[in-house]
Amino acid sequence: MIRDPQRRLATATLALLRLCLALSALAGVLIYRTALVASLRELLLMSLAILILLALALEARALRRLKARARSWPRRTLVGLWVLSLALFVGVEGRFRLAKARVLGADPAELQAIGAHFIVGFRNLDELADLAERDAIAGVYVSRRNIRSIDPVELSAALTKLQAARRDRGQPPLLVAADQEGGVVSHLSPPLTRQPSLGSLVDEGKASDREIGAYAALHGRELTTLGVNLNFAPVVDLRAHVDRAFDRFTKIEARAIAEDPTIVGEVAGSYCEGLREHQIACTLKHFPGIGRVREDTHYFAGHLERSREELAAADWRPFRELAQGSRSSTLMMLSHTIVDAVDDQLPASMSTPVVDDLLRGEWGFDGVLVTDDLSMFPISLGPGVGEASVQALSAGVDLLLISYDPDLYYEAVDVLLDRWEELPPERIASSRRRIEGLQRWLADGR
Repeated sequence: MIRDPQRRLATATLALLRLCLALSALAGVLIYRTALVASLRELLLMSLAILILLALALEARALRRLKARARSWPRRTLVGLWVLSLALFVGVEGRFRLAKARVLGADPAELQAIGAHFIVGFRNLDELADLAERDAIAGVYVSRRNIRSIDPVELSAALTKLQAARRDRGQPPLLVAADQEGGVVSHLSPPLTRQPSLGSLVDEGKASDREIGAYAALHGRELTTLGVNLNFAPVVDLRAHVDRAFDRFTKIEARAIAEDPTIVGEVAGSYCEGLREHQIACTLKHFPGIGRVREDTHYFAGHLERSREELAAADWRPFRELAQGSRSSTLMMLSHTIVDAVDDQLPASMSTPVVDDLLRGEWGFDGVLVTDDLSMFPISLGPGVGEASVQALSAGVDLLLISYDPDLYYEAVDVLLDRWEELPPERIASSRRRIEGLQRWLADGR
């Protein structure tokens, strides 16, 4: 009498655990090709394949061994879930591999034309060399992940070899980008020296032209030894005391230079001049300014909820002052923040009113515009990197950054192969001119 209820409880518990395992596998299949798990994808891919095949075989075998009357709907449902997981797994992985094969097998001239707008992260040197040798990218992003997995000397030698090969083919320099702001965002430290943030120099009263020049010179010298020629710095967002309930990566108060837009402009300008002396381009980020944005834009679509007049008087001032008369070596990065006063539908990185009307038209900025990482969840889990790439290039953005999840590059280019003819030819021609101006400056300083 006691054993029977205990057996039923054990059987029910085991069935529940099997159901949870099947649902977990199904969830894993649905997310493993998203940026949510990019750092674990290779492990997850292998684990899912083994788990699904093994579990399906065991569940199907158990079902076959039961008598017909014992084959209840819960048991059939469990087998059905594993079949569904297998079908989705094959579909998701097959779709990615088909897109990658289509991109790598595309007409070389078409691939080069599209790839000329991408800066892409990489996991290993073979992957980097393959894309660079096809001229399928404009640039590469060097991350903390690369420094941990590849010896810095080996990485520098590989980048030098790729640049030499491009020169031999008559191609302009590969853009080699990094996030080396100083402070909490010092992604190449170590091996590079970890410096405090520019904001900390202001706070300590050490932000003289001489001090900022020395600070930038150290960045410049060390980045050059690694092969980097484009730094995604300085941060030009204003420092604002905003309550952010969830802020894992933005941490803009720790990264911003100051609250005063005049100080921000002066320090950022001196920093850019210091990098320029070492033939490294700088990047003003993150327009339209994320200092007052409450959301962590890596995870959520942030909104800048200020009037146009307020933004022009404060948040936009350092961007505009530094953009006026700027050289080819000064880029501007567009965040995925929605500027309600200009375009309350699309993020700045994809918005024609922000890019073409405000920056290109009203401000007259003719420098290179680069998006923030399209791997960020508001983009990759929202409209998708393909649609975002089409919208951004149509608006007048020049470079598309896909750094955290390099696999998304193939998705983006696959979409652009189908929709390239939709893009305004005059926008693409202007964009190429701006990118070539940057590349020419990197090559000979002109």
